[in-house]
Amino acid sequence: VNRGKVHLNDICQNIQNDFSEKIQDSGQTLSLKIDSELSPVLGDSGMLTQVFFNLVGNANKFTPSGGDICISAFAANQSVRIEVSDTGPGISPEDQERVFQKFTQLNRQNGPGPQGTGLGLSITNKILELHDAGLSLNSELGEGSTFSFNLPVYELDLHLETFVADGRTGENNRNHDWVLVFLKPEKGHSDLPIGLGKEVERLFRQGEDRATSLIVDGEPWHAVLLRTDGRGAASFLARLEDRLGRRQGDNSA
Repeated sequence: VNRGKVHLNDICQNIQNDFSEKIQDSGQTLSLKIDSELSPVLGDSGMLTQVFFNLVGNANKFTPSGGDICISAFAANQSVRIEVSDTGPGISPEDQERVFQKFTQLNRQNGPGPQGTGLGLSITNKILELHDAGLSLNSELGEGSTFSFNLPVYELDLHLETFVADGRTGENNRNHDWVLVFLKPEKGHSDLPIGLGKEVERLFRQGEDRATSLIVDGEPWHAVLLRTDGRGAASFLARLEDRLGRRQGDNSA
C-alpha cells in the first residue's frame, strides 16, 4: 500500500461511468451522494478504486432489475464515511458471520446472475485493513445491504507517518536501517516533479525503496524512503544528482 491524497469524488464518478452499461443492462440505477465540499482522504488510490469496484460489482450482481445502488460519502468527525448500499434481497445473519471469508458464496437465492469466486469481499476487507480501516455490513433479508467504512481526512503529517510505517511493514524490514530523504525541485523547473519521480524510481532497489509526492506550503516535494544507512543514502543522492545533471545539463534538484 502506498497512501497519499485521494479525492473520493473523482473515484466515485469514474466508478459510476465504468458501471453505466452494466447498470443499464441490469435495469438498475446507480446514484452518487457525495458531499459537495468533501475533504480529500489518505489512501492508496488504486486500491481504493478496487474497493469501490468490488462493492458496486457485488451490489450489481445481487440487486434485481428495478433496484437501486447508491454510493454515499460524507464527513464524520476527522474522517470520511463511505457507504455502498443496494435494494437487493439482503444477507441472512448466518451469511453475515462469514461474508468476508475467502471463497464464501453468499446464499442470496433471489439474486440474479451467476455467483462469483467468493473472493471480492475478502479482498476488499483486506485492502481496508491495510488502510487501518474496517469494512462493516448492515443487512436484513428483504431490506437490502449496506457496506461501509471510514477513511481519515488527509493531513500532511499523517501522510508522512503512514508512508514510513507502510514501507517498514514486514518481518524482513523491521531490523534494517532506514533513511527518509526529502527532495525539492529548484524554482524555475516546473516540469521537474514528474521527471524527478521517474529518475528516483530508476535508482530504486525493487521492493525495498519507495517514494511519494507531497505538497508542502503549495510547492511540490518528494519523500523517498531508502532501506539503507546514511552512507547508502549519500550514494543514492550522488547518483541521482549525476543522472539529473546529465539529463538537463545542470544540477536541478
